[in-house]
Amino acid sequence: MNKKASFIIAGEFWMMVVHLFFLIVVAFSIFTIISLGVSKHVNIGNMEEQVIFSSIFISNCLGYEDVRIYPGIIDLNKFEHKLLDDCFRSRDFGSKITLEYDGKKIEKFIDKKFFETESRFCPFKPYRCPEDLTASVVVKDNDILKPGKLTVAMVLKNV
Repeated sequence: MNKKASFIIAGEFWMMVVHLFFLIVVAFSIFTIISLGVSKHVNIGNMEEQVIFSSIFISNCLGYEDVRIYPGIIDLNKFEHKLLDDCFRSRDFGSKITLEYDGKKIEKFIDKKFFETESRFCPFKPYRCPEDLTASVVVKDNDILKPGKLTVAMVLKNV
């Protein structure tokens, strides 16, 4: 074979290796940029507490109803006499619901045993204890509407 031809072929080979290296680098860069834009980690930790709080806030277990349920109006008769465990069944959370109105403070529990036994483990991994969630409500006490405050403290399992 010709020495000049073998030198040209060898030079072309190394140029092809350099081009291939840059092609791989550019392809990897494009793939990385696209994957950063597409895959994002979304933290929904606070969302779970908000959903549970909203379900308690607008539930027919506590809310005043005549033809429909009025969200934000707590029927005092239901709050005092109804067992909340019958309305909210879950093995993944327990909560303490406090209703304050007119200088009175009434506490009810959803899964009281779970709440009291597991609330002491809040700083540890299997349980989460978010901050207490509070909302202003109207309390219907013997057909009289009074302003009040509903506070929910929760203990959630990290599942």
